[in-house]
Amino acid sequence: MWLSLLPVLLFATWTFLIYQYPPGEIVDFFGTQNGYVATLFLSFIGGISIIVPIPFHLALMTFAAGGLNPVLLGVMATIGQASGDSTSYLLGFSGRKLVSVSHFTSVERFQKWCMGLSYWKFAGALITYGAISPFSNDWLLIPMGIAHYPYRKVMVPLEIGNLIFNVGAGLLGTYGLASILGS
Repeated sequence: MWLSLLPVLLFATWTFLIYQYPPGEIVDFFGTQNGYVATLFLSFIGGISIIVPIPFHLALMTFAAGGLNPVLLGVMATIGQASGDSTSYLLGFSGRKLVSVSHFTSVERFQKWCMGLSYWKFAGALITYGAISPFSNDWLLIPMGIAHYPYRKVMVPLEIGNLIFNVGAGLLGTYGLASILGS
């Protein structure tokens, strides 16, 4: 019960902080090094949250707007997100034994379809998804794990896309706020 309320509580708390305090004061409160660690931790939690996603991009953008390095924040967020996403892939990989016989033929068809695709087209699609989508990667990674699609062939392109997105979110936090406020 309480665990399911955690994302809502984090989002409400962070929204309150942003509303009450400017990003620079939030960074001063957390400290520079702790801002990077908080981004890493929140993105890890965001990567493992299957049902209710944690909006770690909000923290990333706030820390960037508060003066932390947006590229380093993006890298830290991607490392945390990749770690969390790995658990989703492993959950699917391990959970293949739990797939019922009636669904197993669907899994085998999905596996054959994935393996039949050109790797570069598939990798390009994963990079594009990671680069433009703020949504959880779990809906993609769990079926890939169930299908036993090779880990590196899924994670490397997906996390390259996530890196592009996270660094972009950090840059938006840094320069976007200044543009909106006219500073």
